[in-house]
Amino acid sequence: MSYSSLLYKYLYVKNLFTIAKDEEGQGMVEYAIIVVAIAAVALTAVAALGDQITSFMSSIDFGSIEAAQ
Repeated sequence: MSYSSLLYKYLYVKNLFTIAKDEEGQGMVEYAIIVVAIAAVALTAVAALGDQITSFMSSIDFGSIEAAQ
């Protein structure tokens, strides 16, 4: 068996492992799914609690906050 044949086989196997370890695209898809899930939860929460948040913010007396400063 020649040296070049062994080198070729080594590089072939090394390339296979490199391809198997290349998960950059997969990682980006996972991050995108997480971001979409967080956005969906946030939108659902705001839609469900919107009226309560509005009434809570309306009940705050900002005049007393300015007087305290």
